[in-house]
Amino acid sequence: MLLFLGRTGARVSEALGINVCDLDLDRARPQVLLRGKGRKERIVPIANDLARALRAFMRERGLKSHEEQPLFVGTHGERLTRFGATHIVRRVVAAATLSRPELASKSVSPHVLRHYLPCRTMVGSCDRKMQASEKHGDFLQKRPSHPT
Repeated sequence: MLLFLGRTGARVSEALGINVCDLDLDRARPQVLLRGKGRKERIVPIANDLARALRAFMRERGLKSHEEQPLFVGTHGERLTRFGATHIVRRVVAAATLSRPELASKSVSPHVLRHYLPCRTMVGSCDRKMQASEKHGDFLQKRPSHPT
């Protein structure tokens, strides 16, 4: 889930709402259908390495392509909630703090991961298409903090 959030720029609610059938990983350019605010749908490209990780994740969970099953689930097999996602992020940050103590002073949430991809993109090329796909009005003026 963390890799998906960081690599797609999806909102937490969009990521948690994904069913396996929303993924199209067998295309030359893999993609996912996200459902966002106001029931708006958008198709987001997925990098090949993320597609490989998602395929492995699906195999691990015994999921087949085109199933109407939630992709991200909690410990009881139910669709993961925002609270569950936040708990996972906090656990991962706490574990990472052992090797990166400066993370203890950072406020890291699932939403922070949404900004990771556009920030990384801006470092190299300031891609306006990415800004548009993120649905952030004026990303360059917001200057979000991103995880280090």
